[in-house]
Amino acid sequence: MRAAAALMTVLVVVGVIVVGTAALYGAGQEQPESLPHPSPSLFHLFNSDDVPHGVNVTVFDANANTNAPLYSETYRLEAGSGATSSIKTNDGGEYRFEISVDGEDPKEHTFNFSRYSFLIISVRMEGAIRTLMAQS
Repeated sequence: MRAAAALMTVLVVVGVIVVGTAALYGAGQEQPESLPHPSPSLFHLFNSDDVPHGVNVTVFDANANTNAPLYSETYRLEAGSGATSSIKTNDGGEYRFEISVDGEDPKEHTFNFSRYSFLIISVRMEGAIRTLMAQS
């Protein structure tokens, strides 16, 4: 009997949460495409290592006829710190990244971005680089 009462209480609470959420967000309403949504920064850089690193990130339009960079910046990242690029994704596109850590030879990465995607660059132990695409 006690278990049935507890189950009923849980079901009522879940029902209230579902109905409240639907009412709050307008169940079934589609959001208009014209709502402003800021373009995220093209990348976020994190130093996951326990020592500081100098990181150079150069970004190219992968489909351009020229090899001129769109953006190039060197960051000095203390252990556990991060930085965000000033370049935005705007309407997306394909970008080629050259990333070098502590003056080593750059590693090349090419990514296809949507309007709301961004790249997470993580500097790991001994300057290893890990990249991950994400959506805002």
